[in-house]
Amino acid sequence: MAVPLRPELRPLEIVPYGPEENMMFVLRDPQGYGRSAVLHGGAVMVVGMMDGRRTLSEIRSALKSETGVAVAQAELEEMVRRLDKNYLLVSERFERYRR
Repeated sequence: MAVPLRPELRPLEIVPYGPEENMMFVLRDPQGYGRSAVLHGGAVMVVGMMDGRRTLSEIRSALKSETGVAVAQAELEEMVRRLDKNYLLVSERFERYRR
């Protein structure tokens, strides 16, 4: 599966889950197309940057600037693949599924 050049998260609900010191977040599709996904706090920051305007390289750079954490390109690509597999991204794959 090809990774979208500029990933865009669909309009989803992001719901906190668990104790504050180990907070997780559930991505839920209010339209019912996508499967829910559970993310740790740092990953929520990443998906928040998936606005359809930024490339994965730009997201990596922004994360490094804002948090000081270097995220591998392969790790971001895998996250995008999982989100797309669960129909949580705006993509051709999602559009085919929706029809």
